[in-house]
Amino acid sequence: IKAAYKQAAKSAHPDAGGSNEKMQEVNAAWEVLGNAQKRAEYDARMAA
Repeated sequence: IKAAYKQAAKSAHPDAGGSNEKMQEVNAAWEVLGNAQKRAEYDARMAA
């Protein structure tokens, strides 16, 4: 997951031609997926 985040952040970063909005989306996803407890809560919500 961390490697995928780094790759997405590299391409979405405004300095690399991405947009602020896309970078915010990538960071929001990382905030959930990078935290085991938040990821478990997300998975439980999606399974319901």
